Amino acid sequence: MRTICVGLGRGPHIAALRRRNPGPGEIAIKTEASLISAGTELHYISKLRNGVERFPLGYCAAGYVSSVGDPTGGDLAGRRVIAIGWQQAIHAEHIVVNKRLVVPLPDDVSFQEGVFAGLAATGVHAVHRANQEGEERVLIIGLGLVGQLVAQIARPLSSKVVGLEPIQSRREIAAKCGIDAVYAGFADLPDGRFDRIYFCISGEATLAIQNAVSRMTRMADLQPRGVIVAVGRFDAKVSFAPEMGNVDFRYASRCGTGYRHPDYERGIIDLRPPSGEDTVDGNLRTALQLIAESRLDIRSLLSHEIPFDSAAEAYKLLMEDNTALGVVLRYS
Repeated sequence: MRTICVGLGRGPHIAALRRRNPGPGEIAIKTEASLISAGTELHYISKLRNGVERFPLGYCAAGYVSSVGDPTGGDLAGRRVIAIGWQQAIHAEHIVVNKRLVVPLPDDVSFQEGVFAGLAATGVHAVHRANQEGEERVLIIGLGLVGQLVAQIARPLSSKVVGLEPIQSRREIAAKCGIDAVYAGFADLPDGRFDRIYFCISGEATLAIQNAVSRMTRMADLQPRGVIVAVGRFDAKVSFAPEMGNVDFRYASRCGTGYRHPDYERGIIDLRPPSGEDTVDGNLRTALQLIAESRLDIRSLLSHEIPFDSAAEAYKLLMEDNTALGVVLRYS
């Protein structure tokens, strides 16, 4: 079968990979669509381009179940599904994925929409980690694909959601998707304070952290108080001091309890998530429900559909055209 790899001195390219049958706790899928997660994949392209072996890219896919590895997954045979999984739900014509990372696709949700559920599950997990209870004032820093999804998921739980994003086309998409206000950066942000601040960015973020702390809600004793949730992959130096007040820093790692735990993913063991959070498969189902009920505006985030055979052009587009946001590969 064919897949998209990086390595051996080459950027993203199509290469042959041996197709295998599913084992116990695994499900085989004929891929119809996959979503490029630009932040994660561009990071690994830069890191592994000159590696000594080929490295398959991708972790959000959708298609038809072709076979299952054990009877417990038999009810999925032939069904439309979405799948996630690092080194599992790769950009490939056929994939084999651990069964708890595979969720049936509702009849009225297309493959092109369904593939967003993996990143939307990351957004669901981030909002859980922020412990949003309702009526909080929320600031989203960075409106790439994950930031857009976090903003939409947080909106029903907030009195106001504000976004910061330097790229104009992304600000326009966020406004179209119902975000209350969007600005290019902190310098343009009107006076106001926030209870929850999400960092959905990459690169260096020390100054952004400092600016965020200065915008946290102040309590009656004038001490800052609130929650900063890091969702992206970035670097920052944080100087902790009493003047910072009672600000919580939290990291939203991946997309829920059990992700990247092979025994959980294959159904060998069960895991209990912390209070207020959910498992990876629970978050996937929530994300799909939000998509099915049109509570997530996926169509506005889907900027390009590109044939699998032209995958190299898709990555070039993401590297060179800042209007590219949700880029989906089609397999038929």
